[in-house]
Amino acid sequence: MKKAISIILAAIMLAACLASCATVAPTDRRVTLASSDAADYAEWLEARLGSALPQTVVGVGSNGKYDVDLSDFEDDGYILRSVGGETLVFGKTADGLDRAVRAYAKAIEASALQTFDVTYHEGARVKKLTIGGTDISGFTVTVADGATGNASAAANEFAKLVRIATGETLAVTAAPGEHAIRFEACDNAALGDYGYEYEVKDGSLVIRGGGKYGAVNAVRRFFENELDWRGLIFGEAELTAAEWIDVPDGTSKSEKPAFDYLYMYYNAWGRYDNPVQPSNIYGDITCACHGLQGNRFADCAMNQICYTSEYNYDDVYFNVCEYLDGLLASGYVVGQNLLAIDIAQGDNASYCQCKECRKVFAEEGGNAGAVVRFANRLSEQINEEDYDFDAPLYFKIFAYAGSNVPPKVTKPNEYLYITFCTDMNCSNHLLDGSECEGTTEMGRNNKIYASWLEGWCAICENMYVWDYALDTVLSQYTVIDTMYKDFKFLADLGVKGVFWQCQVHGLGIQRVEHQLLAELNWNMDMTEDEFEAYLCDILRREYGDGWAYIREYIDIWNAAQDAVGCWDCWGWTYHMFCRDRRFEEHSIAYHFDENWMLFESAIAAANARDEEIRLKQLSCHMIYEGCYSAYRLALEAGDEARQAELSRRYDIMVARLAECGFDIDCIYTVDGAHIGFERTMIEEFENFWAGSKDEKNPGHGSDPWYKAYFSQYGGK
Repeated sequence: MKKAISIILAAIMLAACLASCATVAPTDRRVTLASSDAADYAEWLEARLGSALPQTVVGVGSNGKYDVDLSDFEDDGYILRSVGGETLVFGKTADGLDRAVRAYAKAIEASALQTFDVTYHEGARVKKLTIGGTDISGFTVTVADGATGNASAAANEFAKLVRIATGETLAVTAAPGEHAIRFEACDNAALGDYGYEYEVKDGSLVIRGGGKYGAVNAVRRFFENELDWRGLIFGEAELTAAEWIDVPDGTSKSEKPAFDYLYMYYNAWGRYDNPVQPSNIYGDITCACHGLQGNRFADCAMNQICYTSEYNYDDVYFNVCEYLDGLLASGYVVGQNLLAIDIAQGDNASYCQCKECRKVFAEEGGNAGAVVRFANRLSEQINEEDYDFDAPLYFKIFAYAGSNVPPKVTKPNEYLYITFCTDMNCSNHLLDGSECEGTTEMGRNNKIYASWLEGWCAICENMYVWDYALDTVLSQYTVIDTMYKDFKFLADLGVKGVFWQCQVHGLGIQRVEHQLLAELNWNMDMTEDEFEAYLCDILRREYGDGWAYIREYIDIWNAAQDAVGCWDCWGWTYHMFCRDRRFEEHSIAYHFDENWMLFESAIAAANARDEEIRLKQLSCHMIYEGCYSAYRLALEAGDEARQAELSRRYDIMVARLAECGFDIDCIYTVDGAHIGFERTMIEEFENFWAGSKDEKNPGHGSDPWYKAYFSQYGGK
């Protein structure tokens, strides 16, 4: 019933929007411009509401003629005010006016009400803030001697966020007053480098940050926990308006992130609206990444070195020591700014097959044993024999591409950090393997990977995981349905760090996925219901008032993915599928009209231009996959009207790509290449869906789902 109601509401809203978009003749204009920079917004209103638009005055900034004073508003603030027979629609800035005209248009469409008295983001967001009963204006911010966790930066950030939230300016001083925000030293080793604790006692707020960075995290989490400042530590931030917030005496909190290292890889569209410029990476010891090859310790680009060769050991040892000596000579200090050296294998699975290597492989049950023996020996010689460091120097290696299987005999020593890669695993099911019944085209599934990872975690305390969720241009997928259990699985295994290769080139929903992981990382004990609540709230911040339409679409999207069993996420430069089908085409075709309506309704409900752009970006993959899936069926049925409608939607997708800043002839792919898509659906079908006509481009053969039809179509 819930789904049916949402579809009905979507249809009503969309119909109302389309019906009202009648052209307004120049002589019938209902908008008065109070400032020249409001012209585009006046045109937008006339196009959106047509003859339903009341007499309206539109302007940017304060205006004495209309008694509009926006000096105390935030930049995105606005007013909607009915005066006589007109409605004043003014924004503090162009951003504010953009939000104002959208709110005004949606109100007119939803109701016959023509009277407005709305203010948005006027004055301080939090009108009154007290800590332990004392008004925030009575506090100073101070850093005690020996305070940890980057306390000086944290103190300044605390004062900055108080000013944004309340308008009050707090002094950051060495001499605290009676009531203080006091940063102190932390002696709780369990908090690591990134955890914190705070408490309100004796009229003051005491903050203790663990390690190097905990105090900064403490400040951001304090404002999230106590002031409901959502997404502050990472993502699209939003401070909830409040008349009065009191943080009572006795309030206390202690937290640390689930992982010591987290890198949510590459976010081209990650310009979050956030006052603290959140980072997508933290952790001093990073994951391994082909260090033997990248640092030129050995030539292993095409084949792995012989790990049992004394000559190879001496060569790598000499090169590593030369590299290390150079760093030490330039001022690096082990344990401070020099923590680890990457000696991970090259990017291939070609291992030496000499007699000695094969003997070790047999003893260890796989290739990894020889790699671990080599790394153990090298790290022990450097740490225990040749150098006298005040702290351990760690060495990073892979469990990847032929070395995923843990060794049976040799255990990694205390100097090794292992990065386990989920290369070519199943991207459609849970990492723990409980959902995998088949395998990918590569013959892999997550039952296999989970058993390997569990084996590594049993013998090594310093485990990282490189988890793949790759961007795939115009054929996107989502991992929202598996994220919650996947990262809890990794945390429960004791994995210390995660490199999440969840790339964001703008056309998928990865920004939402990044923000979900950021929330989960600070609260691995959250329930599935709480995770769902976070998802809905993030969707609202990303997409505006129409977020529920996108939530409904996600379920349809996931169902189409789940219907095709195991598949991996690698796509490279393929227009549709590489090795595995990632969705069931009949399901996509069946739901295409419904999905189209959901997106159009969400776009109509957007509160701001940035929300509209994000929705249009996400819609492109839905349109492309929908046209791909529905067109073959329309051809087989001889339904020319349906073919024309699909072609029209494809044209809209092309226009949206351009509007969002993409070049359809040159779209960026996961491996750094650029591929072009055709500008019309017919050309895309002929060249890439039904089968490539370019014999020099064997990467695009006849698509498996279209193959039966192509034999009949014959490339006509």
